[in-house]
Amino acid sequence: MGLRPHGRRPAARLPGGFPPMTLRVYYESEEAIPEALRPHYAPGPAGGFVFQAEDLAATTAEITRLGEALAQAEEARLAAAVEAACATTQVRAEARAEVLQAARAAFADSAASPAALTEWLETRRREGPGPWWDLPAGGGIPPVRLGAAVPNPFARDTLNLTEQGRLLRTQPELARVLRDQAR
Repeated sequence: MGLRPHGRRPAARLPGGFPPMTLRVYYESEEAIPEALRPHYAPGPAGGFVFQAEDLAATTAEITRLGEALAQAEEARLAAAVEAACATTQVRAEARAEVLQAARAAFADSAASPAALTEWLETRRREGPGPWWDLPAGGGIPPVRLGAAVPNPFARDTLNLTEQGRLLRTQPELARVLRDQAR
């Protein structure tokens, strides 16, 4: 791992993915102290304001707790946004957990609004039907007919790998039914 300026290595991230923060030990005036940190500084013996190190453990625990709460809230917000986008784009109910996982990866570095997620799902849908949506019925897809007229390419006595591949590509529902029957 390469060294940073002044020979320091990058510090680990805090819980919740927050980068480490440097706290100043001394401030000349109270106005210079960030508002959220003012309770942790007290007037110093030589003037100015000095950080109170006794508060550090409690402050660190509070920052950790807040970071974890923020991460949970962000996860809940993302799950709600994914659910809304899935409803809009008609994603199958069984596939929504997988969509949430993919959305976490796709939007790891940015906030995902329902509109952005809907656009992302629409783009994925245009690229190919994929496993998240139901295949269109009627029109161009021949009906599924089961019976003696169609030999089962998944059954041992009529095993046919070429036919299995063709069915998996063109009629995945029929392939699934025939495979389950052959078991």
